[in-house]
Amino acid sequence: MTPTGLISRKYIQDILTTEDHNDTRMSHQQEIHKDIITTEDHDDNHMSHQQEIHTGHNNYRRSRLHPHVSLTGCDDNWNLLNYCEMYLTMDIIYSLYFMVTIFCLVSAYRKPHIIFIVADDLGWNDVGWRNQEIKTPNLDRLAKNGVILNSSYVSPTCTPSRNSILTGVYPFRVGLQHSSLLPQDTRHLSLDTPTLPERLKNLGYSTHMIGKWHLGFCDWKHTPVHRGFDSFLGFLNGGQDYYKHKKENTYDFWLNKTVYYPPKGEYSTKTFTKRAVNLFRQHKGNKKPMYLYLSYQAVHTPLQVPKKYERIYRHVTNKDRRTYNGMVTAMDQSVGTILTALKKYKMLGNSIIVFTTDNGGAANIAGSNLPLRGSKTTLWEGGTRGVGFVYSKRLFKKKYVHEGLFHAVDWVPTLLAAAGGKQDKKLDGINQWPMLRGGKPSRRQGFVYSISETSAAIRIGDYKLIVGSPGIYNQWFTVPKTKSFCNSGDVVEDIFLYDNLNNAVRNIKSYFSWVGSRLPGYYYWRHYKRLQALQKCKKKVKEERQRWVFPKFLLFNIKEDPTETKNLAGNKPMVFKKLKSRLERYWKRAKIFPKQSTFSNNTGKVNGVWTPVLSVKMGVYRILSPDENTWNGLSNKSFGDLDSIVMHVAFEHVGDQYRSRFISACGSLGLLLILDVAENKRVGGLIVKISNNPVNESMIYVLGKNGYLFCKKKSNFSTIHQ
Repeated sequence: MTPTGLISRKYIQDILTTEDHNDTRMSHQQEIHKDIITTEDHDDNHMSHQQEIHTGHNNYRRSRLHPHVSLTGCDDNWNLLNYCEMYLTMDIIYSLYFMVTIFCLVSAYRKPHIIFIVADDLGWNDVGWRNQEIKTPNLDRLAKNGVILNSSYVSPTCTPSRNSILTGVYPFRVGLQHSSLLPQDTRHLSLDTPTLPERLKNLGYSTHMIGKWHLGFCDWKHTPVHRGFDSFLGFLNGGQDYYKHKKENTYDFWLNKTVYYPPKGEYSTKTFTKRAVNLFRQHKGNKKPMYLYLSYQAVHTPLQVPKKYERIYRHVTNKDRRTYNGMVTAMDQSVGTILTALKKYKMLGNSIIVFTTDNGGAANIAGSNLPLRGSKTTLWEGGTRGVGFVYSKRLFKKKYVHEGLFHAVDWVPTLLAAAGGKQDKKLDGINQWPMLRGGKPSRRQGFVYSISETSAAIRIGDYKLIVGSPGIYNQWFTVPKTKSFCNSGDVVEDIFLYDNLNNAVRNIKSYFSWVGSRLPGYYYWRHYKRLQALQKCKKKVKEERQRWVFPKFLLFNIKEDPTETKNLAGNKPMVFKKLKSRLERYWKRAKIFPKQSTFSNNTGKVNGVWTPVLSVKMGVYRILSPDENTWNGLSNKSFGDLDSIVMHVAFEHVGDQYRSRFISACGSLGLLLILDVAENKRVGGLIVKISNNPVNESMIYVLGKNGYLFCKKKSNFSTIHQ
């Protein structure tokens, strides 16, 4: 029936009455038209009921187009009213359908907000939808109402995975597959490949990062604000104290390019969440879409969490596991706070929320990857198969688990497609937006786990091939009842439920630590205790290595044997040959650096803060793997030109035995001293960067062809010749 308030029967009767009174004013053409219609309408002896309804619809349409044509073919006015009402109802339905379609198209055209959340070292079995002992209600709700990625793969360690997530390129192509970056590492995110935030900015996005960077900071241009992010709050290294924000007793916490100090004693997970909520509040009313890369520190070591979260797991006897579980729940609560803020500022309905871990859980410490084998840092499934899901109201298919292959490099092209961007064929990633949005099969048939000097692994279809050592931790780790396998991280425990009391306790502990540090032998005792724990850990690692001896090649059918128990390398020769051949092709394209050539002192501790500037100790250094083009370009260059070149050469400290010779020659200054000791190799003239004494700019230092360092007055020449 016709919806109330749109049209009435009385209105239709008035129309019919008006039409009957106007019959006498028909023109000759209208009469002919009427006769034709009348003839057609009276020929209804063989009409079906559906045809009658259709005729009634046509009659009413004609009456509206030709008001002077009388309606015939209706036995009585009652039937005519039914026909007309039915026609009007269908007309309204079509109109509503058209309006809804237009609304959907307009909504789809709107670029979505992208909230990309990364957990650090979260295990396969450390989420509530897989393990009921873990309390993650907010993550569970998102996962169960979105699409759970059951075959989402990442790299075995932090840095390689983060490279893939932000660039869509395999880490072995840019030299970032060699474990995680250390503070004084010269490696960094490649400048040749645009990052996802850089691409999204071109599509009109505002881009923000919160949390852990861990992609190199030997120079400011390799930090977040220079790699596509409008703002950055977080730390540059791979890990630190959750409260003090220090690594190796050196501070590391930034707001853009300024050292930032959060409220004293504030847990980093809370700090990051507050920042996210502030960004959402500031974005309210902004028509720009937002991309937020929220890279939590949790649940990476050291194992630290406010006491109230640890109390939730008071029944867990393993202290490390109890703290770890609390860290997971604290992160989940933060995700809940973020969801509330998105809803409050009317962003949730137009958001795509991605959640993933950067690698498998550290099962050798407190994480759990059961039933998968291995731990973080290994090529086993436990180190590379990651927890992940996508939630969005834009998804056509929801509330299910997708078994299709997905790799971390796929996030860039997938999210670009969701944002309406163009695809880059140079990327290793594949656009998987149809898979996520509509539940279609994965477009990915295989991927490379990793390629390094000593090992590599590849997946094609259901089969996985490992060449070389899978890693150190090869067990199916269960959670120990008391102490973990190996945890040498520094832990700062909370005692009370309230943060103010915990802060007071920390202040008291700090005071006694300060007093204790003045006692004779304090540092020796502390160093001994740490060394003792480290030796114990090394002993366990050695025992683990001796326990497992593997052949060079391991082949598994992951679909039938996800826990990797049966090596098929000798039983599937054709499959083995195919995977090995494909892996060798990738191996030829890999960019592999010797481990000893990746460290320098370009990253320094300036005033107790890890800082992306050249800052080195006085001593003798040698130059590692010099680029021939760099050496050839040193001649006929001004001091300013060479200054920038030298800063990006890798240095290695080789001792202080030559220091007195140079001090006597150049004066007692805090200088960077460089000596080429690589087999007496002859090198061209090299200007050495003055690092620790900016006042003495009148002196420049030249490494001569015989490998000795000379100092000369800058005023004597403006250009250096070989």
